[in-house]
Parts: sequence; structure tokens; C-alpha cells
Amino acid sequence: MASEKDKLTATTQRAMERAEQTKKMRENELAAGTDNSDTLSKALDASGDLISAQSKQIDSLQTDNKVMRDARKPERLKLAGRTALGDMGAHAINEGFNALVRWQGDKDRNSFTANNSDFLQSIPQAAIGFVWYALEMYKLKGEWPKGFQAVRIEAANLLMNLGMSNLWRVLRTRKDETKEQRVAMQSALRESLQRNADIQGEMDSLRGKFEVMAKRSEESVAKAQRNDEAMSRALRGEPTKGG
Repeated sequence: MASEKDKLTATTQRAMERAEQTKKMRENELAAGTDNSDTLSKALDASGDLISAQSKQIDSLQTDNKVMRDARKPERLKLAGRTALGDMGAHAINEGFNALVRWQGDKDRNSFTANNSDFLQSIPQAAIGFVWYALEMYKLKGEWPKGFQAVRIEAANLLMNLGMSNLWRVLRTRKDETKEQRVAMQSALRESLQRNADIQGEMDSLRGKFEVMAKRSEESVAKAQRNDEAMSRALRGEPTKGG
């Protein structure tokens, strides 16, 4: 529409330039004494008619543009309403499915659903939204979506995006949790090794004390045996060693 208006404006400009050139020619001919008044008058009339016709076409195009702008206003309102309805539908599907997964996981804390509720609240939405969106786009066949089809396309697109966003967040969280668990396990292992080393040191210290006590006990037993033998000899009147 804008290109046609530019073409008409250029044509009008050229016609006005030709009319100006004709006027100058008329003035030159009058100055030279040449009388072609009838021809020049016809040329001027024709230029004036052309300019008038083109001005009317420009006015008509401007009117058509205004009419088309006014006609687009209801379409923009419809598009906004369809977009809002599709967004609300996608959020309703997403939150409803997530509530169902959480309810199922709360029934049994050790179930598969409970242990993988984060993945179950992201992967199904992303997959369903992708397949739904692909089917809706295939049905368009190059045409602009109309009516409730635009609502379905908006809902499918948003549902797919919600699922993918939640999935990436789950993957980041799981990665961070795995890293934290690995660091915690390494710390616990170091503490366990240190405790084992301390216990081993205490056991070695106790073993040394037991060996000393055992040696002392053996010496005490040997000394008691020698005393018993000496006492027995003394009771029998036998001379003792060193006596």
C-alpha cells in the first residue's frame, strides 16, 4: 500500500514538472512571436486533469488506509484475548498435572513418583507441549491461525516452554545436589579415616601398656614362685640358695 502511494506521488510530481516545462515553452514561444495557444492550452488542460485524477487516487488510498487501521483494532483485541486464554490454559494444565504428581508422591514417600517428582513435573509437559504444538502447526498448512486454533497454539507453545524451563532447573538442581553429596561423602571419608587413625593409635598405646603389664605380671609370678620354693625349703630344713 505504501509503495503504490509513493508511485502516485512520483507520477504527480512528474506531471507537475511537465506542466511547468510546458508553461516555460509557452512563455518562450510568446517571446519569439510564435502562436501555438491552442496546443499549449490543451496540454495544460491535460496536465491539470492528470494532476486532479492522481490527487483523487491519493486521497482514496489514504481513506482506505484509515479504514484498514480502524478494522485492525478489533482483530488486535481478539488476538490479545486468544493469547491470554491460551496462556491461562497452559498454566492450568501445568499446575494441574504437577498437583497430581505431588499427590501421588505423598501417598508413598518411597515410590518411584516420590523419588522422581521433579522430573515428572517437567518432562511430560515439555513432551506433550512439543507434540501438540507440532500437530497444530502442521494443521495450519501455511495459513494464519483463526479462532480457537490460535488459543490451542498459544497453549501448546507455553506448555512446552514451561516444561523445558522446569526440566533445565531440575537438571541444575540435581547436578548441584550430586556435587554437594560428593563433597559431603569425601569429607565424611576423611573424618572416618582420621578417626580410624586415632583409634589405631590408641590401640597401639593400649597394646604397649598391656605388654608392660604382662611383663610385670610374669615377673611377679616368677618372683612369687621363687618365694614359694624358698619357703618350702625353709620348712623342710633345706638350705636355701645363697644360705
